[in-house]
Amino acid sequence: MILRQYRFKMLSLIGRMKKHLRASVTWIYLIFLFLLASTFLTVLNYHQNRLRRSLNNPNDEKSAELRQLIVDLEKESFSRNLGVDEVCRKNIGGKIPRRNVITDPPSNIIVDLERKLLYCEVPKAACSSWKQFFFQLRGMNVTKGINGKAKKELTHLHQLSTEQRKEALNSFIKFMVTRHPFSRVLSAFRNKIQPNGSYERLNQNWQPYHWRERVGQYIIEQYRGKDVAMEMMKDKSKYDVTFSEFVRFLGEFPDHKAANDLHWTDINSLCYPCDVRYDTIVKFENMAKESLLIFEKAGIENRLPSLTQHATNSSDLSQAVEFYRDIPRDVIRKLYERYYYDFTVFGYDANLFCDDITVNNINYQLITIHG
Repeated sequence: MILRQYRFKMLSLIGRMKKHLRASVTWIYLIFLFLLASTFLTVLNYHQNRLRRSLNNPNDEKSAELRQLIVDLEKESFSRNLGVDEVCRKNIGGKIPRRNVITDPPSNIIVDLERKLLYCEVPKAACSSWKQFFFQLRGMNVTKGINGKAKKELTHLHQLSTEQRKEALNSFIKFMVTRHPFSRVLSAFRNKIQPNGSYERLNQNWQPYHWRERVGQYIIEQYRGKDVAMEMMKDKSKYDVTFSEFVRFLGEFPDHKAANDLHWTDINSLCYPCDVRYDTIVKFENMAKESLLIFEKAGIENRLPSLTQHATNSSDLSQAVEFYRDIPRDVIRKLYERYYYDFTVFGYDANLFCDDITVNNINYQLITIHG
């Protein structure tokens, strides 16, 4: 009798527990449905508002064009990244520059912690405009002495802790700007090395001959002798280093200190695209359009300054080709060899400047001569 009563009480207790459990599960399920419905309605309302604004927009046709452009840029960016991955994987010649960017970050990577942006600076690829852009994100209008101020005032990857670097490399929007190697070399020459180039004109009151003494002197010394070089340093009006000599110097003396300035260092050795998975790799030649993808991903306004005082009018490849027309073929081949990985990783064509100068015609062994 006692056993039956005990059993009855236990079954009754279990029954009440099941009832409460079913009620709890029901409430949890209802709460889940409510949250799911709220999220759906929020997203639906957002897209309806976007659509309504688009329909009411007198420039709706332009909006549609912009949306399609972003889609096209996404596809192109994805394809470009696949190409980079493939070249990095094959690593023909085994000499693609590699680096542990977490433990040994290069000093030319800028980060914006608030907007979660990471940018690898490439000299002679609109880097002054991008630095100005990062200053503008901070509400600062910097137009003069931008390179020096950027080093001191902008945040760089190497200044962060190891954990912060990991976060930036894993979750930030990462981008860089490339440029045709031969066009970039020409731009560097016209800005820094050419007699009365843009650097000398802009710095007449402060070390105008810095690059003559740092690089030009060694080039002239190499091809015309030390006495001629010293005479040109004494009499500034006699300085007449040529583009052909500059190109020859870069190809023949890749290990010389003067041949390894950042302004003409290969881009792979600056940004390490085989070690950093950049979300967007913008080509300088189409930067005005391709940079829209960066702004879209970051959800920020397009405030990129135009190419300003540092411009050398070397960005037009058809004009740049003219400067290479009289340079001996073997000299151009050596320059191609030096920038081989910039051509292959970023998909640039050297044949635009000299017919049949691709790797199939000069053999893979060329890339093992230096290094």
